[in-house]
Amino acid sequence: GKPMIQTVVENLNIDATHIFVVRKEHYEKYNLKYLLNLITPNCKIVQVNELTEGAACTTLLAKEYIDNDAPLVFANSDQYLEWNSNEFMYSMTADNVDGGIDEWCNEIINILPENPILLGWSLGGLIAINIASKSKISNLILVASTPNFIKSFNWEYGIDINNFKNFSESIQADISKGLKRFISLQTTQKSRLRELSNLIDEYPASPSSLEQGLEILYSTDVSNELKDLSIPIQAILGKNDVLVPKKLSYWYECQGIPVTIINTGHLPFLHSDFKLSL
Repeated sequence: GKPMIQTVVENLNIDATHIFVVRKEHYEKYNLKYLLNLITPNCKIVQVNELTEGAACTTLLAKEYIDNDAPLVFANSDQYLEWNSNEFMYSMTADNVDGGIDEWCNEIINILPENPILLGWSLGGLIAINIASKSKISNLILVASTPNFIKSFNWEYGIDINNFKNFSESIQADISKGLKRFISLQTTQKSRLRELSNLIDEYPASPSSLEQGLEILYSTDVSNELKDLSIPIQAILGKNDVLVPKKLSYWYECQGIPVTIINTGHLPFLHSDFKLSL
């Protein structure tokens, strides 16, 4: 046999600078300095004294080794992917990807493993629903998401169109400031806010991608596609979410979709009650 971490690295199959974030006790107990350099010579190793608050916090511990001008791929130490790494990296760096939801989804479908579980947060929910209507998946999880973000005469579960336009304009006027203000309204946990604020500064959003994403939010309605799906679906909503109102739960339940409502805003995954059941 071979160490699990070796299997993971070989499965990634990427010519890259490998950065490992490990528990200090494991570093010493399993002689990881020798093992990891044997698997990936000249790798970078960051030791952690205790459990962090999540993957984002863990990643930031290695920020001194991250090249912001190069692609960055995250992987768990016990995760095996069915994928073509070369095809994936090419797709993620291609310059000819258009900005519509169908184009976004087609690019993702091309690199999906067989029969995957899809989780979509916010805009990602629209994309996940669209993909599920075109490609075979095993489960769909919608987090703070809706098949239609905009309120209309025949859809009462969205937000007012003028409120959305104001939100969109405030974000685009100053992307960094707008995103930080938005997340500050979603959680009162100071450590989380610092973490997210650092990520916004570390990985600034592309203006063109943001514009495309907002346009998809504004113009997309996949409610019929969602109703036609015959796979297990679950939804997780925030009680105080201003973009996806909690009354959407009534519509979900009418479609036979179980709903969990957490006492939080548009970022339910930051809350301690956030759990996934598959």
